Amino acid sequence: MEKEHAKKITLQSKSERLWSEVLETKSIAYLLRAKIEQNLALLISNINSSFMGNRQLANQNTEDVHYNLRKIIESRTDDKGNIDEHLLFSLNAEFIEHRSKLNRRINDVSAELNEVNEKLLSIHRKVMKTNDEIIKFNSKSLEATYRFIMDSDNLANIKRLSAEDIDKKCEALSKQNRQNNKNTEKLMEIVDKALDNTLKAQAEVSEKRERIFENRRVIMGIRKDIELFTDE
Repeated sequence: MEKEHAKKITLQSKSERLWSEVLETKSIAYLLRAKIEQNLALLISNINSSFMGNRQLANQNTEDVHYNLRKIIESRTDDKGNIDEHLLFSLNAEFIEHRSKLNRRINDVSAELNEVNEKLLSIHRKVMKTNDEIIKFNSKSLEATYRFIMDSDNLANIKRLSAEDIDKKCEALSKQNRQNNKNTEKLMEIVDKALDNTLKAQAEVSEKRERIFENRRVIMGIRKDIELFTDE
């Protein structure tokens, strides 16, 4: 009797140890996922701030600089009142070339963003597939629970593992969990580094915005008093 009791305690101890190991790995994995989600949110925020915020402000500065230069060139005429059209065309061509390059860059980035969207869609499908596996597992377990409630004899029909099989199962599960934990820790290092880089990029977004506003103050000062710089 005492031997059976000791055996029961040993099996329970093994089970509790395995549960403790996999739950610890689960906690680390969910922390990892939280950091990845945080990084993703920050990345999207940085992209939006850089494009919809900083980019638009910088583009407006470009248009205002073009306006100021064009007004100054158009005001400088020769003795016959003619504008230097070659100089004006050269100016316009430079700004058109700049705009054309930016249009090309927009398309390049948009194509990459679309690839990211397709990857996210693929990830979402995997998440839904895993959710479906959980639902099926729970449904199967509920069916077994219902059978046990309705017919206690069903307990005798459960396939029981031998002591040797239990030892093998415990070792296999423990080994699997150690590998999962090792993979999670490696990913954590990568994610922490990526998150750190994203936070640095966020600071750069703010720094560039300040530079854009500094330029804007000068540009708007010139545009406000443009007549001081023209021959009109």
